[in-house]
Amino acid sequence: MRDRLEKLCEALVLAGPDDTDQLQQIEQGFKDLVPAARKSSQPVVVKAIEAICERLARLRNGEEPHPDASFSVINRAVESLQSVVCEGRNPNDVSFPDDLTAPEAAVPVSTPAEPEGKD
Repeated sequence: MRDRLEKLCEALVLAGPDDTDQLQQIEQGFKDLVPAARKSSQPVVVKAIEAICERLARLRNGEEPHPDASFSVINRAVESLQSVVCEGRNPNDVSFPDDLTAPEAAVPVSTPAEPEGKD
């Protein structure tokens, strides 16, 4: 699983948020990792891979309102995944992006103006 993950990481570095063909191949590569991840007895690895696949699919399908921010979340998640799978770090010591499964969290937040006349 480690070698396949490393190859996917390399492919992700060469891809961009608008490279739909490459993103589809990367997404499929991560989907192919799920059975091996399930055997690893590390639920956080399975959950992260599945969340990465979902985010890649939304990005590829144009469903992400901020593709660059979403792509950044994916990259951070993959770095965290590498720490666990390739470097052998304890999943409890690795932080995955909080906004990995919440695309709206990657959207820049603006505070709505207070309505006039409200005291």
